[in-house]
Order: sequence, then structure tokens, then C-alpha cells
Amino acid sequence: ETARLIRAMGFTRVTFLNRGTTQAFVADNPRWVLIAFRGTEITSFADIKTDGAICQRPAFGGRVHRGFHHGLQLVWPQLLEAVRRQGRRDHGWKPIWITGHSLGGALATLAALRLDRAAIPVRGTLTLGQPRVVDRALAARFPGRERIYRVTNRGDPVVHVPVPYQWRILRGLNRACAFDYRHVGLAREFRRQRGGAWTPVTVDPRAPPPPTEKRSRLRRAGRSIGRFFRSLSSVFTVARPMLPRYLKNLWARIPPGR
Repeated sequence: ETARLIRAMGFTRVTFLNRGTTQAFVADNPRWVLIAFRGTEITSFADIKTDGAICQRPAFGGRVHRGFHHGLQLVWPQLLEAVRRQGRRDHGWKPIWITGHSLGGALATLAALRLDRAAIPVRGTLTLGQPRVVDRALAARFPGRERIYRVTNRGDPVVHVPVPYQWRILRGLNRACAFDYRHVGLAREFRRQRGGAWTPVTVDPRAPPPPTEKRSRLRRAGRSIGRFFRSLSSVFTVARPMLPRYLKNLWARIPPGR
């Protein structure tokens, strides 16, 4: 059924990857390649275990989420083989796009990094409601970060975790578990307006805050933690209308010429 739907979208070949907790596919046609990763299944203990492995491990000249790194590694040899087989053309590579939701968005971000290191150009990465994946140092020099687009909504707690270093209250945690998370790329955030409509607002995480928004570290942490717990109460009310909005606005959120 899934293969039929993918082909109905205009793709002529599809390779399914399924190992452990990671499922993905690589689809292509003569014009471009799509790599898509499955998101978290809330009834799957293995998925929750992957999401919860938040201690970072050294990788790619920085540190990354241990669970997400392992999840991508499960299918990486097969994924790389499929991309090389389906992505090549007579002169260079077809445009390659990567996508995923939640856990799948985190895997998509790491896949973009690993493909770049394999000298395979990625046209862009578009994720939906993804958590943080890498540390501050790696986020600052992440290759192609200007071509990573994160579609989020303000009421989704997943996009706020794992929490950055400055949110931690138990500082001793860092001695046992490296813990310094940052997002990568440009955020396209949906915010609820009066009347219940959802409006996309572009948020650039690389832009410094205005001087009038500077606060003490303690106050910033308190406000951030408060927003996170408030979002937990609203996630069930926003999840249902958000998915159709994500799909309806998917291509509209990509800048022209991409």
C-alpha cells in the first residue's frame, strides 16, 4: 500500500529500509530523490528508548544525541547504497531532499550531515516537529544549515527537547552525561491566532535577541521551563489540526528556486 502511494506521487523506484527501530525509504524519479524517515510511534517502547537516550556521544567533530545516532547507524549502509544507486545521473547527482517527522526529523538532520561527509550533495532537508540533535559547536558549523527547514508549532513540546545546557538545574548531570543541545537551520513556526487560525511565522534561530529581551539566565530558564510545561497541556488539542496544515503548506514553505 505504501509503495503504491509513493508511486502515485510520481516516483518510479522506491527502496524500503527497515532495521530495528528505524524505518525509512528512498524514492526517486528522473528529476529528484526523496529520503523519508518514520517518526516516533508512541506505543513503541523501542522508539521511546531511542528518544530517551539523550546523553551525547562524540561524532562528526562535535557531539550528537546518542539514540538518534544509533538509529541512523542501523540503516546507514543500506541508505548510502540506495542513494548512490538511485541518485546518480549522467552528470553529477539528482536533487536530493530529506524529510521526517519528530524522531524521523532528527534522523533526517543527521542523514544530511552524513551524506555531506560522503560527498553527496543534499538540496535541502525539511523536518516536521523535530527535537534537538547536536551540540552548540556542531550546530555552529553544520554543513548546509541554511538549507535545513524546520516546520514547528508553538504548542509542540517535542521541538523544545532535549533542553539546552543552560536549562539544566542539576549541573552535576554534565559530568556523567554530556548535555548541550542546539537546533540547526531555519524554523518555520506556526502560531495560533485569534479565531483558531494557524499562521506561519519565520523564525531565524541564528539571529541574536534584541537588547530589550536580555534577561538573567535564571529568568530565561524559568520562562522556558514554564512554556514547556504549558505546552504539554495543549499538545493534544493542537496535534489534530496541525497535521493537515503541515501537509497543505509543505511546499509553500520552501523558498522559491529550491
